Parts: sequence; structure tokens; C-alpha cells
Amino acid sequence: MPESSALSRLDREGPATAADLARRDRITPQSMGTTLAALAARGLVEGRPDDRDGRRTVLSLTPAGREILRSRRTAR
Repeated sequence: MPESSALSRLDREGPATAADLARRDRITPQSMGTTLAALAARGLVEGRPDDRDGRRTVLSLTPAGREILRSRRTAR
């Protein structure tokens, strides 16, 4: 469930930080970090340094992440 929520939020709302996603899903940043690490390991999300604050990482969907969402929506 947290993985699906994170993927859907990134798709609907665009790139975000882990802290932003955790806040929106009302879970701890540590839990979101674990979720995002699993998604990144599967190649579904990728991070890049924030243009305004290089200490933060902005996450976005990869093409594979978009494909997973599309196939899940089609299956419904």
C-alpha cells in the first residue's frame, strides 16, 4: 500500500521529496524512506538533487514506474 500511494502521488502531483511524501501520507519519514528505497531498487523512482537546496533529493517516477501504474490501472 505505501508503495502504491507513493507512486500514485508522484504521478499525480509530480516530483517531491521523501519528507513531502511522508507528510502527505501521514507516515514517518523513516517509513517513507524505506518505501522509496525499495521502489528505487526496483527502478521505479529516481532521485536528483534539489535545484534550490542541494541537501535535499527530489524524487520522480521513472518510465518503468509509469508503466507499472498504467498496467495496474488497466487491470482494474
